Amino acid sequence: MPHAGEASAGGRPAERRRLRARLSRRSLAVVAGLAAALGVVAWVALGTSVLGVRTVDVVGAGHVSAAEVRAAVDVPSGFPLARVDPAAVQARVGAIPAVRDVTVERRFPRTLVVSIVERTAVAVASVRDSGLTYVDAEGVAFAPAPATAARGKTALPVLAAVEGDARTAAAAVVGGLPSGLQKRVVRVEARTPDSVTLQLRSGHSVVWGDVERPQRKAQVLVALMTAVKDAKTYDVSAPDAPTTRTT
Repeated sequence: MPHAGEASAGGRPAERRRLRARLSRRSLAVVAGLAAALGVVAWVALGTSVLGVRTVDVVGAGHVSAAEVRAAVDVPSGFPLARVDPAAVQARVGAIPAVRDVTVERRFPRTLVVSIVERTAVAVASVRDSGLTYVDAEGVAFAPAPATAARGKTALPVLAAVEGDARTAAAAVVGGLPSGLQKRVVRVEARTPDSVTLQLRSGHSVVWGDVERPQRKAQVLVALMTAVKDAKTYDVSAPDAPTTRTT
């Protein structure tokens, strides 16, 4: 007859196998339960309106109306927020001419936040047969401008018949001027990007040249206008060798 110790020892492997089998069944049940729960969560988030868009918050709108931005967002109410493509929304809103920059954020559970930066006008472009158009420092024409935009002491300078790369350069020059000097400019002419000329309210002309070294050119211009008061034209296109003309 086997001793009691032998029977007990012989039974341990079988008991361990039964224990492992029970643990394995429990693990499978837990995994299956988690998978089912995740499936329900995914279905709620991606396939239903429970976590759908209810609010589109527009931040930074001024001249551009919030309604115009929401129309460009083009996400139906109740559309699952997790399925909204921020890059696609950004592209649609960014296509609004007066919008310079856009960021889009999904804010769970039900809000889409659209933050915009509007373009700032530095001049108005005189477009043939189209009247005046606001232009920013990048040369982008983004909105119609009233005739009053080019009149009076607070008027913006007019980019006269300036198009393409020349308009981009002219707008960059105006946008980079010190505010005191910028307010004195009434008209900008440029046949090419390196031939920008400014007409001042005083009747003086400033040959600015290209967009390079704007701070140096502004400093030289102020000094030149102080030193040579009888000049009609100030040429700072080569700021280290400026010239003046009396006619």
